[in-house]
Amino acid sequence: MKNILILTLLAMVLTLTPVVFAAETTTTTTAMIASETITGTCGFTVTGTLDFADITVGIPSDVKSLTITNTGSVEATGTRAVMISGSNWISGSNSMDVSQTKYDTDNTPTTSLPGTPTALPDIGNLPSNTLTEYFQVSTVPYGQAAGAYHQTVTFTQAC
Repeated sequence: MKNILILTLLAMVLTLTPVVFAAETTTTTTAMIASETITGTCGFTVTGTLDFADITVGIPSDVKSLTITNTGSVEATGTRAVMISGSNWISGSNSMDVSQTKYDTDNTPTTSLPGTPTALPDIGNLPSNTLTEYFQVSTVPYGQAAGAYHQTVTFTQAC
C-alpha cells in the first residue's frame, strides 16, 4: 500500500511542475544550401500595328507587318519559341473567323492565323535578332455584315 501511495504523489508532483521538462528540451537547426544555374533569359518585343482600315468585301486588305525582336539571351526556338494565336473578328454580335487573317514571313501572307498558339519561325539566339511577320485579311466573305471589326493577335513565350 505504501508503494502505490508514493507513486501517486510522485506523479502529482511531476504533473504540477512541467517547467522541469521544458528546461531539458533542445532544438537542433540544420541549414540546407540550394543552388541553381540560370543559363539564359527569354524575352521578346513586338513593334508595329495591324490597322487594316476599311476593307471591301471580296478584296484582300493591304499587307501590314509586325517586327518581333528577341530581347532574351537564348534562342527563341523549340520550347522557347514565340507563339502566335488570334481570336475571331468581332463587331457587336457579328463575327468573322480567325482564319480570314493570314500571316507569313514574306509580304504575301498565306498561313491562316491559328486560334490556338502555334510556334513562329526561329528568331535567333542573340538580343536584337528580329523576325518580320506580314499580315493580311485575305478576303471579307460576301454577305458579311458591315461594321468595325476587331481581332486580338496574341504572342506568347514560355521559358
